[in-house]
Amino acid sequence: MIPHDLPSFPWQKVGMDLFQLEGHIYLIVADYYSKIPFVRRITSETSRCVIAKLKTLFSEHGIPDNVFSDGGPCFSSSEFAKFARCWGFTHTMSSPHYAQSNGLVERPIQTVKNVMGKAHSSGCDLEMAMLCARATPVDAKIGSPAELLYGRPIRTNLPVRTHQNEGIYNALKDRQDQQKWYYSRGSSDRPDLQVGQAVGLQDPHASGGPRQQSWRKAQSLGPMLCRRQMVQHTGENTDSSRSCDQGFKRKHRGRKVAGRCMRHHQIEETA
Repeated sequence: MIPHDLPSFPWQKVGMDLFQLEGHIYLIVADYYSKIPFVRRITSETSRCVIAKLKTLFSEHGIPDNVFSDGGPCFSSSEFAKFARCWGFTHTMSSPHYAQSNGLVERPIQTVKNVMGKAHSSGCDLEMAMLCARATPVDAKIGSPAELLYGRPIRTNLPVRTHQNEGIYNALKDRQDQQKWYYSRGSSDRPDLQVGQAVGLQDPHASGGPRQQSWRKAQSLGPMLCRRQMVQHTGENTDSSRSCDQGFKRKHRGRKVAGRCMRHHQIEETA
């Protein structure tokens, strides 16, 4: 037995194949490092259909260095060879007289078939069953296929203990705080509206005419704790709600200031 060389890192080399189950055709892609399988249902065994699924998968996980498959028509076509050149990976096909060389994918196919068959017979969620299969540890030392690929355990509906990388978390928090500082460096909190203070109320949903003509006189009735503001229309017996980010204008130091309600206030429209 001459096994494939073990890749140096995840997703460096992947194997793929097609299989059928219950009248449907599936494409399976397995990582040679983590042995994690990804399954995509396809409508036909054409190169175009297979390439479309692979493009989606590679856009999510990255382009592998090497792709290994059998010599099926969808993999041996000129269209697939062009796809390999354009996306920059090496495509190797197994010997037509020795299909066992693609055996790493054959084993995940059997595992996937068993999982899918049990999920179908028991009425369980197929995607949840596949998630649990990817999150099942290989042994006590290696961890699960998902952990080998992503570098972390993935969460399922089963209780697991998670570990936080403090260094990465602190770096992400510092980056977020820096972005917030740059965005807010030229802004300041506006003071609360006073009870009875005159404001201009803008209706962003008003139809007919430009937005500059949709301002109406209103006054503040005071703060409120809910997410929305109550606006009382003059001459009507009904109230309507306006979101708290409703545009408004008010006088500040002798000039009109336009802005957004940063805090929750009750606004009453005046005549």
